[in-house]
Amino acid sequence: MESKRIKLDNEDEDSQGSNSLSCHSSEERGASGTAATSFDLLKSANPSEVEKDMKQLKAALRSKSAVQDFVKHHPENFSVVVNVFLKAVSNSVGKGPPWPSILKDSISVIANCCNYSVNACVKMTSSKISLSHAAVRIFENTSIKQDCKTSMARLIANMCTHRESANYIASNASLVDRLVLLLESEDDATATQALRAVRGLVGNSNVKSHS
Repeated sequence: MESKRIKLDNEDEDSQGSNSLSCHSSEERGASGTAATSFDLLKSANPSEVEKDMKQLKAALRSKSAVQDFVKHHPENFSVVVNVFLKAVSNSVGKGPPWPSILKDSISVIANCCNYSVNACVKMTSSKISLSHAAVRIFENTSIKQDCKTSMARLIANMCTHRESANYIASNASLVDRLVLLLESEDDATATQALRAVRGLVGNSNVKSHS
């Protein structure tokens, strides 16, 4: 593989340059943003309403405190986000806008939650969600945009920082294979997140026993 200078981080891909803002103001925006989000709209049959509300929620869940409060005290709303993600996986191919946007934003929200909350990572290992199969489907689909695949790789990488969720990822050989293939991606952002995931698997899972 061609040598690449890769910065390993787990920040929200849309939050670069935002560190100059105070933590206090970020937490205030997070609290007000989640309060303003209508989770009934996220369950709406109107995809435009879902897209609008998902973007608002994504903007709100940037800080650690906002994420931890959301996952701990509003588990039913986290489940709503996961359901939107699963629906978007099915609808992003063939149905057109705004489903690709909904898919990317829902992945980003879940990735931010998994970045700051072990509980969120554990929730994503549920057999009812079948995240590993959804991830393989996203990585293999040529019609899904690269930035969406990068977000998916970031979500997986965040989950691989914790043993229980890392072992869940490692249990799906097809997903591990896709992550290894992504190390060769011409897109540096995708390759960065794939490398984070692989390193997390090596350090926190039993993946080596499958090699």
